[in-house]
Amino acid sequence: MVSTLNEVYKTHPGLYSLDFDTKGFEWINDNDTSRSILSFIRNGEKEEDMIVVVVNFTPVTYEDYVIGVPFRGRYREIFNSDSVEFGGSGNVNKRVKNSKKEPCYGREYSLSVTVGPMAVSVFEYTPIANIAKKKEEEPEECGSKAEASEACGVKPEGSAPEAKVEDVKTEDVKPADKKPAKKPRAPRKNASKKTEKK
Repeated sequence: MVSTLNEVYKTHPGLYSLDFDTKGFEWINDNDTSRSILSFIRNGEKEEDMIVVVVNFTPVTYEDYVIGVPFRGRYREIFNSDSVEFGGSGNVNKRVKNSKKEPCYGREYSLSVTVGPMAVSVFEYTPIANIAKKKEEEPEECGSKAEASEACGVKPEGSAPEAKVEDVKTEDVKPADKKPAKKPRAPRKNASKKTEKK
């Protein structure tokens, strides 16, 4: 867990770039005494450096716990001390959270998260502009030949080519549910002799 925390600290400037500036820290809610939960923001020099931290001081799990956030965008959990890999119960936020246009604690937007028992949750912020830019920069390639699939519109090597509609003649197509007509049997040669004898 300490190794993961060190990696999170080194790769997120919001946790250290404004350590000696009052702009580097903001309370979200320091007065939730009924549930003993603290939430705050760590800011960096850029808006996208912002980090949201939620701390639960009770052995109770809170689902759909709402906190206020200043910006619209996506919030992804990058650390949770209640993760199973750290010996916790696994009450984590697996999916990315989208902020809602619902004011909370004096903030314009809000976020609904799961807060594990006796746990610390850390979320990184991605602005909407960065999300749109990332989508534009994503290549339209489908990947390597080994990864080619019908979803990408690419057929793996060695696969049979698809027949075109104009290449298939209607007379070559036989209905699957109809059997071919039987040929009429020829009359037996000795059938007339038998009738004469009778």
